[in-house]
Amino acid sequence: MTDSDHKQALPPGYQLGHYRLLEVLGVGGFGVTYLGEHVSLGHRVAVKEYLPNEFAVREGATVHPKSPADREDFEWGLARFVDEARTLTRFRHPNLVRVSDYFEANSTAYIVMDYEDGEPLDKLLDRRGTLTEAQLKRVLLPVADGLRQVHAAGFLHRDVKPSNIFVRRSDETPVLLDFGAARNALGRKSRSMTAVVTPGYSPPEQYETDGEQGPWTDIYALSALCFRAMTGNRPEESIRRSRLLFQDRKDPLPSLEAKGVSGYSSQFLAAVDWGLRVIETERPQSLDGWLAQLGNAPAISAGRRTGSPTPPEAPVRPVARERAGTGAKGALLAGAAVVAVGVALYFALAHWPQIPDRDRAQPKVSDSPAIQLGSAGQSEAENTNSAKATAPDGSRESPLGGGSALLVVETNPPGVEVLAGDHPLGETPLELANLRAGAYDLMLRHPHYETIRLKNQRLVDGEVLRIERTLARGLGKLTVLTTPRDAWVERDGERLASRTPVTLEGLPAGALQLTLGADGHQTAQVRAEVPKDGLGRLERVLQPIVYGTLTLELVPADAAVTLPDIGPSYRPGMRLPEGRYRVIASREGYVQATREVAVPGNGEARERIELERLLEVGARFRDCPECPEMVVVPAGSFLMGSPDAEEGRDEYEGPLHRVTFAAPFAVGVYEVTVAEFGRFVDTTGHSTGNLCYVSTGHNKGELRNGFGWRNPGFGQGGSHPAVCVSWEDAKSYVAWLSQIAGERYRLPSESEWEYAARAGTRTARWWGEGESGQCTHANGADANAGYSWVIGCSDGHSRTAPVGSLRMNAWGLHDVLGNAWEWTEDCWNASYRSAPSDGSAWEHGDCNFRMFRGGSWNEVPRLLRSAFRNGSGPGLLSNDNGFRVARTLTP
Repeated sequence: MTDSDHKQALPPGYQLGHYRLLEVLGVGGFGVTYLGEHVSLGHRVAVKEYLPNEFAVREGATVHPKSPADREDFEWGLARFVDEARTLTRFRHPNLVRVSDYFEANSTAYIVMDYEDGEPLDKLLDRRGTLTEAQLKRVLLPVADGLRQVHAAGFLHRDVKPSNIFVRRSDETPVLLDFGAARNALGRKSRSMTAVVTPGYSPPEQYETDGEQGPWTDIYALSALCFRAMTGNRPEESIRRSRLLFQDRKDPLPSLEAKGVSGYSSQFLAAVDWGLRVIETERPQSLDGWLAQLGNAPAISAGRRTGSPTPPEAPVRPVARERAGTGAKGALLAGAAVVAVGVALYFALAHWPQIPDRDRAQPKVSDSPAIQLGSAGQSEAENTNSAKATAPDGSRESPLGGGSALLVVETNPPGVEVLAGDHPLGETPLELANLRAGAYDLMLRHPHYETIRLKNQRLVDGEVLRIERTLARGLGKLTVLTTPRDAWVERDGERLASRTPVTLEGLPAGALQLTLGADGHQTAQVRAEVPKDGLGRLERVLQPIVYGTLTLELVPADAAVTLPDIGPSYRPGMRLPEGRYRVIASREGYVQATREVAVPGNGEARERIELERLLEVGARFRDCPECPEMVVVPAGSFLMGSPDAEEGRDEYEGPLHRVTFAAPFAVGVYEVTVAEFGRFVDTTGHSTGNLCYVSTGHNKGELRNGFGWRNPGFGQGGSHPAVCVSWEDAKSYVAWLSQIAGERYRLPSESEWEYAARAGTRTARWWGEGESGQCTHANGADANAGYSWVIGCSDGHSRTAPVGSLRMNAWGLHDVLGNAWEWTEDCWNASYRSAPSDGSAWEHGDCNFRMFRGGSWNEVPRLLRSAFRNGSGPGLLSNDNGFRVARTLTP
């Protein structure tokens, strides 16, 4: 599977929130699953994207419905997809896939899951054919225990089948994937799709949009899975069975108990037959009842080899392996559904044994690491090829070839040489087949680790000898010589020696990373080789540090100066190593200033830093040339929301509640302009969408490709507000602004926005109660002009106006009403009950929607009120949405 095969998939390297996508793992009818990694923590994850191909298409990175008629189905399924994520985050069970994160972006949603290393059960069954009762229980019972937790929480899985169960390589435990809430919701909601079912595994009630589903639904699927593992065949489709039985004809699915499947207890067969009953009321109504019939107590340990009981005749670990990129990756597709977890697909239980009769003599094995494994399921040709392929000396067969015994050796670390007597067999991980039976002395050897000798290891025809060992690191010595002498030596932050020359003893053999340093010299990171049981030598010349001096001219002269990257307090003429330094100057009542100063070697750096006054209410300032102009808003309190009698009031605007601001803060005098946003994009390379809702009058327009903040569907200059900007874009902008200015820039909270917009007024609009006066105060739809969309009620064009074109409010802010909707930090809440009273952002509620305030050029006067609230998904791009920034003031 290559990325080029999936035109709808995001490209490798695409960064999605905290995650970077590496490759496509699977594509199905309802979405795409990617292999990704956390950009900060580095661990790998599977990322599942909602992209139903019947309803949606991708343009650029953004996903949107194919047509307005598809929007309802798309949004309904999206909500169910997010519900699925929320459901899965509640479960913490070792045999259920763990969801670690979910979020919305690109106008769709994503679920982030653990990255599992294993093989899908359907692939295992395709290779193996059938399983014994003991082998099947090793998979069935932990999965059933996980489902008990799901059922206890009031949820169902609805899609249990072999391809949705992975067997982990590390400990052979199963994990259940792909909870199907979104698919089932779409199946019921869609006008053109039937409910999603898997033939053979779905009971009749799942074929009906109003079928009575419950734990018995998942029990049917579990029983069908057992049928497949026991007989090698998928059960007859339940809907056909139901139809024939309704016609008083014979059930085409044979009774396992009556048939007497060899190797299974009658109690187990009866339980599977019970779970496969067509009529749901005749099936077990809970997993506890079904498990009791299987002969197992309901409280099954589902641990990953941590104190969990091992059923008799437990299957052993595999010989064959399957890597990602082979046919196993295709197993991620489950009919129309994409598998919920992308997996590296490196594992196998490829050679589960035919367990011998208890009365038959068991072959004698060596110590505990040597486990028997039958070769059933692998042809003689495959065994021969395996031996030839792994011959260590390049020859075409093993020096011990000629039999039918198998040897598997795994070590920590890998790359350990395995020898039988004097014959090299290869390096670990090692898998050899077609070996001669007999007793051999084996040796595990590595140049940096202690050698392990294993006496009298028995190879038996038709069985596997498995050896797992962790090797102890060998030790050696290292002599360190430096110029100058008296340098210190560290490893992983631990001081090994304070003066050189020195001979360090007891070091782990192999390559080591050391740090060398001396007064007046540059610190050096070096790589040293330590021979096992020997003495290594490291010589290094440390480069002297070249110093310069730094002198600052401060205005005011008593401003405090810090150099945050190196720690010392500033003093005029201070001596510093050659390089560039971040300097922060601050004083109470002034705007903090950040500069980067280059200190030359053997020279002097002189820099003038003049601070701007700050904490005067109404004062305007810029922190940097690229920064927006800000104005100081006073501390104080106000009643947030609208009274019941306000004309045009919406229920979301209440109840009235008092909000108090203990300290002044700053907000942008204007909305962020095209020129300001463009500097951010050009500097950072930030990628914005090119699929924007383009409005041309009093309507929300349509989604158009190729439109964005540079071309929002009307002419604009650099002084117009930047629109077609999402909440996510605005957050990226303020993060960049904070970095370059050294100050805390952010989006305003809803309460900060309304407080600043009102500027001390209590009327519906900052200029008065009614709509009159809008032509000179706010760019919007004007009632006096017959609701035509005009700027200043004069030019007849439907578009934004340059910022500052109309009058400002009493606190010096322009365009707080009209021109462009402005994003705020807050999540959506349907009322102000329990809202923060200190002016902070409300970051509880439905954070899949973020609030914007103030109305726009495209809105009627009823919406251009100080209290009116609106919101949308954080990925929304619309040509009437922009933003204004806020900044915390730190004296």
